[in-house]
Amino acid sequence: MFNKIFSYLGVAAVIFYVLAVIVGGMITPGYDHIYNTISELSIPGQPDRWIINSLFTLYNLSLFLFAFGCFQFIHLRQQKTVRLIFMLVMILAVLGIAFIIFPQDVRGVETTTTGTVHIILAALTSPITIICTVLMGIILIENKEFHGWGIIFVILSALIFISGGATAYGVAANLVYGGLLERITIGVFLLWITALSIMIIKNKTFLYK
Repeated sequence: MFNKIFSYLGVAAVIFYVLAVIVGGMITPGYDHIYNTISELSIPGQPDRWIINSLFTLYNLSLFLFAFGCFQFIHLRQQKTVRLIFMLVMILAVLGIAFIIFPQDVRGVETTTTGTVHIILAALTSPITIICTVLMGIILIENKEFHGWGIIFVILSALIFISGGATAYGVAANLVYGGLLERITIGVFLLWITALSIMIIKNKTFLYK
């Protein structure tokens, strides 16, 4: 029963994330989706911060369970590599929870220990994201049954790599559109999760029955 339910948790995770950003932007005074990063929604002192953090928590829990389910039931020939990919996605979910525990510092103030940990977490998240998306594309594009999906995932992973670099520069340089660049990167990753979920839902042979 579980292997039928978790296939939809990837889509649920995306919905929770989008809701967190939309609702967070609406209830956070002076928040600008073009300039501000998503992490700034969870800065201590923000009004109704618990609502935002609850939605982000639901996102990470859904993503973790989705990846855990895939990790358990995958049966492609490249089992070890695909399981590694879903293990990395689980790690991303755990890091996502850690982001909530160690929020970003307010811009322009002295860096705190919590803020430093947040930066380290961000530095870990970026390469893990790129590795798991690229590997999935390579694995699937070499599989006849999932070749089309593999092409889609290779394109998405390339977009994540390019936009991720632009995001790192934009936020570090405090550009007025740094938040927009970050949303493009995260948006493509959310699209990757959605495509992966849909592929699994439509292709039962991807999992053990």
